[in-house]
Amino acid sequence: MKKKILIVDDDSGIRDLVAEILTSQQIEVIQAQDGADALEKLKVTNFSLVLSDMQMPQMNGLELLQKAKTMNPSLPFIIISGTVPEESEAALSQHVHQYLEKPFNPFALLETVLKYFRAS
Repeated sequence: MKKKILIVDDDSGIRDLVAEILTSQQIEVIQAQDGADALEKLKVTNFSLVLSDMQMPQMNGLELLQKAKTMNPSLPFIIISGTVPEESEAALSQHVHQYLEKPFNPFALLETVLKYFRAS
């Protein structure tokens, strides 16, 4: 089965960069501009993994995680954020697979995703 990742970030530049990196590895990518958009996509598509920004308008990454987990409790998340360490602790306590800080190294992000897929 082909791997399909949902990228959620209100910054289209970040979404496009991450999508370019992942599609170069034959990973299918769908983008969402915010949490509400992501939830709509999660209702109709099965994803292998969600990459989500922490800070977004209306719904942050942890709120998205909590709502998404009610739809699919086993859905893995990687949170990407440039915010404070307390948020990383909160994210990891919510069963986030990985927490990456912005600015992130694109190759480190790719390695994190590939490592997750090898382990799963």
